[in-house]
Amino acid sequence: MVELSRTTTQAKETFDTATEWFTACATGRTQLQSVHALPGVGDEARVITLRDWSESPRTLHVGVARTGQVTVTTVTDVSGEQPATAKAASVISAAVNSLCGTP
Repeated sequence: MVELSRTTTQAKETFDTATEWFTACATGRTQLQSVHALPGVGDEARVITLRDWSESPRTLHVGVARTGQVTVTTVTDVSGEQPATAKAASVISAAVNSLCGTP
């Protein structure tokens, strides 16, 4: 998902709000595992790792990044309990890099 805000200040608020949505996830059987900052990806970026403990456990990595007035969110869904944080970081990095130079 890509959101273009009117100002950088609004984009910062969007980044903070998106981060809060996922770190405060109250869905049953879903647990926050970790939050990793990604220095050098846009102006600010994080990968949030959630574990879904349903019958078929899976790991969700949510990437949230802001560059200027644009906020990007990606989701990487991994079967099982093994995290793939580095791959998720690559996905959000690629998403931000593909925006660079775009009006």
